[in-house]
Amino acid sequence: MKLLFALALVTSALGQDVQQLLVEGIALREQGRDTDALNKFRDAYALSGSPRALAQIALAEQALGRWLQARKHLDKALSATKNPWITRYRGALLSGMNTIRSRLGQLEVVSSVEGAKLVINGKPVGRTPLSEPIWVVAGTVVIRAEADGYWPIVRQIEVPSKAQALESLRFVRRTRPRDAVSRQDVEPPTSTVKTSPSSVSLDPQLESITAKRTSLMPYFWTSAAIAAVGAGVGTAFLVVRNDQAARYNDDARCGVGPGTREENCPEIRDSIRTSEMAIGIGFVASGVAASAAIILALIESSSKPSVAKVELGHSTFARCGQGPGLVGISCGVSF
Repeated sequence: MKLLFALALVTSALGQDVQQLLVEGIALREQGRDTDALNKFRDAYALSGSPRALAQIALAEQALGRWLQARKHLDKALSATKNPWITRYRGALLSGMNTIRSRLGQLEVVSSVEGAKLVINGKPVGRTPLSEPIWVVAGTVVIRAEADGYWPIVRQIEVPSKAQALESLRFVRRTRPRDAVSRQDVEPPTSTVKTSPSSVSLDPQLESITAKRTSLMPYFWTSAAIAAVGAGVGTAFLVVRNDQAARYNDDARCGVGPGTREENCPEIRDSIRTSEMAIGIGFVASGVAASAAIILALIESSSKPSVAKVELGHSTFARCGQGPGLVGISCGVSF
């Protein structure tokens, strides 16, 4: 009897402590101190494990925008269908759940490889195949998947709110080129361009291939045409400018009256300035285009076919960069 009485006293004191923590947490929420309130509710739940405390945790997390945690905790609290407090406030709690789920969506991931590690928005969520869709915050979601012996996959997708998105992941197996130097297995850079196997030799040794060079003559003729047009525009406005200058300097037209020459003939002066601007633009454009045409002509007449190295293997990749000389490009292809 004494033992039962002592246990009853402890239980009563514990219940009072939990109730006090809940009251303090609710008061903090009314003051807008949701983080402090969340800590109070967590202490109450640690002491009692009650669905009421868990529901208060979820509502505080909702106020803080922690949608995923709020959904998980409120869903667990609502599952306590025989708890009197949950039963009494179920309507309000379900309304809160609807608000939380309006900020969330579900993502189902299908993978070509079993056991692939999935990371969603930087957080590990398990390995494929997943037993059920994943709850995520609606909006942009970044998926990273890794599997031994395969290239990693990184995807960025949009998941709508209150809906379910499906993403299929197809892995590509890693392979090492035969007789090639050992290199670290890393994910191919995004700038790598995959080419078709038919565009390269199937000899397993390293060899050189001659890259086809695109003719620069169309660009030469375009530059030459721009140079001619620019020179024509500059010349035309030069004639207009000289004619307007002669009219401006005519004393019989602009030199009479109480005002200055510029005050007497402002429209002629504005025409002269406009013409001078057009002259400058026309001749500068002509000079730049003519220089470009000369450079292109020199490159066309002196350039030689470039050479690209091909490293053969299972997968084929091509890389390009700046080549030697004044103007050039160098491309490399690896398999």
